[in-house]
Amino acid sequence: MKELRFGPLSTGLYRSGLNDSFISKVVFTGKGKAVEGKKIELQPDRTSVATIASGSSSGPSQCSDYEFEFQIHITSKKIETLDLLGLHKAWLDFTVESANRRESKTIRIDLDIKTLYRISGLSDVEITPDDGGGAWLWKEMLFCVYGTHGNYYRVSLKSARHPLEGFYLSDSINRNVIPYRISVIGDGSSNWSIFYGPGRSLYSYKSSHSKICNGSTNARLRVEILKSDLPARSAGSYSDVMEITIEP
Repeated sequence: MKELRFGPLSTGLYRSGLNDSFISKVVFTGKGKAVEGKKIELQPDRTSVATIASGSSSGPSQCSDYEFEFQIHITSKKIETLDLLGLHKAWLDFTVESANRRESKTIRIDLDIKTLYRISGLSDVEITPDDGGGAWLWKEMLFCVYGTHGNYYRVSLKSARHPLEGFYLSDSINRNVIPYRISVIGDGSSNWSIFYGPGRSLYSYKSSHSKICNGSTNARLRVEILKSDLPARSAGSYSDVMEITIEP
């Protein structure tokens, strides 16, 4: 048996002379036959160390017997606090030591942080013959779109039941269908994006800096059915499942 001690981590960014700790944790996973299945986790901390007992490998010991891979984890809080959007150069220091050897390593890292988006407040939309007005039946769903630093976003929609077709509500056996459309808009905008089938919104909308829109909403989705499409349909319940994607 051999004990391996992973020493404390330190991290930083090569920018403006600041050594910001951008990593929330690093997970080391053993891949070599002497350490296979071994896993340790360290946070950037001067006192953060971990010791594992490796297994013995048959034959002469080789470096590959003690091979590890590591994963770097960065939380959304770190991304926001350190303004990590875009390309950055960074470094990671750590040490590994056994009874008779100590090795220190500095790894240089290229970071490419994309904007993080989150959707909350989604719900089912139920339309009855009493909803809407004029030539259309319609019902709205209000929801929240969060984006890192309040970046702009577009909405992509796709029906889970009819992914390659237009939008249709269908009965329980898909024998009868009712076409519908979806209109989407973000707060502060006067431009509705209208979908008759799968696609991406024509307009961009501004996301919220708050993950829950400060307890409110900042976007709306409207499901609309042309009344003239209803008389020829059989009575019953019609439904569809919509996939909503938020992207830059």
